[in-house]
Amino acid sequence: MKKHLILPLFLAAMTVMFTQCAKDKLPVNGDPEKFSYLTEEYHPFNYSENGAATGASVEILDSLFARLELKINRTAVSVTDWKTAYDKVLSTPNTMLFSMVRTKANESLFKWVGPIASDDEVAVCLASSGNTVTGATDLNNYFTGAVDKYDNVDKLLNHGVLRANIIIYDNDEELYKALTDNREVQFIFTRKPEHKKAILTLGYATSVFAQPFGIHSESLYYAFNIETADEMISRFQEQLTLFKSQTAPDGSSIYSKILSRYNF
Repeated sequence: MKKHLILPLFLAAMTVMFTQCAKDKLPVNGDPEKFSYLTEEYHPFNYSENGAATGASVEILDSLFARLELKINRTAVSVTDWKTAYDKVLSTPNTMLFSMVRTKANESLFKWVGPIASDDEVAVCLASSGNTVTGATDLNNYFTGAVDKYDNVDKLLNHGVLRANIIIYDNDEELYKALTDNREVQFIFTRKPEHKKAILTLGYATSVFAQPFGIHSESLYYAFNIETADEMISRFQEQLTLFKSQTAPDGSSIYSKILSRYNF
């Protein structure tokens, strides 16, 4: 072997050795490859498709695994019901749950990485109607339709909308027909990505609807069991922050492209 090749090969070997040694010294509560990652059905952030986890939050997590050079990917994510996942992560070390809203009530119960993205709830009317609202309680001047999923009805009630002014529909197709064809309601309550998806799926022109009015917005996070090593949390947070800020020469980023695929 030529002498000028020996030093680079030696340095490369030492790098691999030290990296492996550092990994071997990771505490159990700080080794991402020994964690269980749990989520629920909450489109478009996280949901199951063809038996596998997918969604914006899942793709972002998958990218973080790659950036951290971990030997795991989205196949490590299990989709289950919210209560089961929440209770497990609350009480079991080496677990993580997403996507979760970070509140004063749960702030001290978990360790957090995020925000992943914003979950925006909106009220939508027809562009031709001339109807306007400046706050959620203004919806009491109209009938508002909602599909009873993701606690939509409870959210409207919590924002001061009277139950008598809320009409519930079984699915998005019925909901949008009630607004556009039957005129049973003057507004619909949904989430911004879901509205964009419905327009595409149901074949409506964007111009049919007025600009959605923002009712409420929440930031979603990855929530780790409270016993997770701080070093692991810092590594995930650092990589997420970099991932969100790094752009290509054309100004785009993988992060923004992921969100765009899910109609954000």
